[in-house]
Formats: sequence, C-alpha cells, structure tokens
Amino acid sequence: MDTAADPILMLSDGGEFKEEISWVDQEGNLAVISLDLVKGLENKRVSFRSCCNGLLTYQFDRGRQAFLINPLRQEVMFLREPPPPEITRRPPKSSYGLGIGGISGVSKMVFLEPTEAKYKRKWSTRLTAQVMTLGSSEWRRVENVPNEVFMSNPVFEKGFIYWLAGKWKSRKLLAFDVENEVFSTMKCPIKVSHIHDVGGLVALVFTSRNGLVALVSANNEANGRVCEWKKHGPITVVDGEGKPVAPSSVMLMGTWKDNTILLMSFALIKEGNLFFSYDFGSKKLTKVDCPSLQRGLRFEYYSLRGSSRAMSGFRGRSVPLCLPPGESNNTRRSRLIQKRRVKRARETSTSCDELKS
Repeated sequence: MDTAADPILMLSDGGEFKEEISWVDQEGNLAVISLDLVKGLENKRVSFRSCCNGLLTYQFDRGRQAFLINPLRQEVMFLREPPPPEITRRPPKSSYGLGIGGISGVSKMVFLEPTEAKYKRKWSTRLTAQVMTLGSSEWRRVENVPNEVFMSNPVFEKGFIYWLAGKWKSRKLLAFDVENEVFSTMKCPIKVSHIHDVGGLVALVFTSRNGLVALVSANNEANGRVCEWKKHGPITVVDGEGKPVAPSSVMLMGTWKDNTILLMSFALIKEGNLFFSYDFGSKKLTKVDCPSLQRGLRFEYYSLRGSSRAMSGFRGRSVPLCLPPGESNNTRRSRLIQKRRVKRARETSTSCDELKS
C-alpha cells in the first residue's frame, strides 16, 4: 500500500529540454517539475541515469557532470565532475549509478566510463570506474573492473547496482557491491533487451511473440549473484476492440501502486489509452488514467517510487559539489513545483475484461 510519503514519480522526456518529473500528492494535486526551469539547468540537455530510494540521478548530455534531485523536497545537489581519463580518442558513453551499502547504509555514487588508450599503435578500450561517498569530496578509482560494454541505465537492489552488459547472444549483468566496492559479472538466463526497477527488484525484460515477459529476481547470494528468477508473462495488451496490440509497442515503465507494474503502449496513443497496470499475482491488466503523462507522445517514460529523504545529510565535512555561479549551499529549494488540481487524484482504471466489451 502506498503512503503519502512515497508517491510514484513519473519521469518523461519530451526532447528539446522537456525533462519533467510529476506525481500526485496527498491532497490530489498534480505536482510537476520541469528541469529546464531549475537554476543551473537552463537550456541544458540532461538524461536520467538512475534512482535509489527516491533520489534521482541525471547527467548532462554534454559533459560528465551529474546531479541528484529529490523532487518531493525540491532539493538539487550538483556532484563534482569525476577526474577525466588520461588518454581518450573520443568522448565515451558513461553511466552513473547510485546505491547504498548493505551493512553500513552509506550512500555512494559510481561512475562508469569506457576509456581508450593507444598501445603499440593500436587503440584498445577498457571500462573504468570511480566511486564517491556522498558527503566526501573525492572520487577514487575502482580496481579490477570487468571489461564489459554496458547497455542500460543501472538498477539498485539490496546493496548492489546492476547494469545490463555484453553482446546480444551473451547478455550479462555487471554488478557493483556498494559496501565493498567490488565488481562481478553473471550470465543472464535468457536474451533480454532491458532491465528495470520493479518494486526495488531487478527485472529482466524482453518481448516474445505472445507479449512482454519479465524475469524478476527472487533469490540473491551474498555476493549479489541472482540465483533464482521468477517469470511473469507473457503480458498482452489489447485495444478498445479487444484485439492484442503488437508486443513490440508495449514498454515497461517501472513500479506502480499496490505492488503492480506500469506499462504503456505506443500503439494506443490515438485512442488515448496509453497506460496499464499489471498485477503479477492475479495477472490482471488494468487501464490507468495518468493525468501527469497523457499529453502526447514523449520519448521516454519511467515510473519510480519517491522518498521524502533529505539530501542535507550528505554535506559532511566538505562540499563535494560543483555549484552554479553565485550558489553557496550544496542543497537548495528550487521552488519550481507547479501544482494543479486533478479530478481523479488516485488511480482511475478499467479492467481488461471491460476493455474487451
């Protein structure tokens, strides 16, 4: 059951600086933050990277710097940019992952970056990693990083940060132990195209001919290796006439209310029935009214659980931040939440059986 302290955050990317975070608060108001209005982010292209306990990590598209935002508290914290690689041939694709140590409870940010170095007239690529404890001021290099190619944004689960990695025929999970700062890899049980956060668990997602399928972690070893997966699906979405839509048009957004997941189908945009919740237990598909998102086709969607946790506890003894000019504090109230009344503040849904009738 969702509480007032942890509503579902809806992330949407409309392109051209239109990154928005929205949610419905306890009073039934739709709250929306447009990141391009936050001081220091004006006309800056940013991309969502990871989420941990309601804290969202974004990275500037042009550059290596990242920032944290807690939309529920209107707090923004800019991280110090990691030291650049000594030699590189072109700007590499990089990734940020936020996690919490399983024993100490310490929050850490991990930065993954492929670097290219020339050896005997040939260029070779190696994956490098740096980690910073939130509240400190230094990035430190992680040794013995597996030389894998990561394919997705990471997911945090029970003290570990996971990336989907490897080639299509040999998909792997690249895992980082937040407590001990050690990497490991494990084979995926099946070819998958995405990983998602589903209620704090890692879900491997792929599309079959019959619908969307999710493998959710069910049992983990102490080293983070997932030794048991639970299969859910195929999940089939139908249109207003009861006909199945193309499985390739269905996307898993993430966690939703009451232990369900949220799906969307681009094939139904003309009908206006974009969003559906799915209950793993009852296998029930339900049409969902998302007033925060039904405003036209966007490029990306995520649904994540929010948190009222304050970032002021990360200040520590020093300031690990690169602040916009004129700012003296590492956290601040953005005062940019726009609220408007929503007629259906909670979830308004129609069962899949009703859709077919």
